[in-house]
Order: sequence, then C-alpha cells, then structure tokens
Amino acid sequence: MAKTSKSTKLNLAGSPIYMSPEVVCGSIYDKETDIWSLGVTLFFLASLVHPFECSKGETLQDLYNQILTSQIKFPVQFSSQFKDLLSKMLHKKPE
Repeated sequence: MAKTSKSTKLNLAGSPIYMSPEVVCGSIYDKETDIWSLGVTLFFLASLVHPFECSKGETLQDLYNQILTSQIKFPVQFSSQFKDLLSKMLHKKPE
C-alpha cells in the first residue's frame, strides 16, 4: 500500500459502491473514507438499498457521478436522528 504518512493513502481499493468522493477523485484520503463506507453500510443495513446505485445499463462512471453529485434520498422510515447521522457520515468534500 502506498503511504504518504501514517494516516493518508493514495491507492485504490474496495468495492466501488462504498467508495468515498475522495477515493473516486483519486485524492489522498484518510479515516473519513472509512466513516463514509460505514455510512453506506448502515444505510444499506437499514433499507436494503445503497444510497448510490447503478441501474441496468449504467456504467461505473455513472456510479462515480452519483457519489460525487447526487443528493441522498432517505427512505421515509429513517428517523430524523438517523438521517442526521448518515448525512454527517456521507458528507461530500472531495479535494
């Protein structure tokens, strides 16, 4: 693994659906990328759908564009506190 310090990385790894905006952009990333992936996981566990998904016929680039630009659509069953938590975990700020 290519490292620039103890807490930042440059290489690409993982399933695209869990990639943070920083990883999609090829930026240096840190523990916040893990928080993003955990947010995607919690969203999926609570709703059985991912916050960003490709439809049939869409490409990985379409998924990356969703991750970078789409607003999260929360299911109605999510409480306001859970939505707030996920919003903080899935905050987009690629450099």
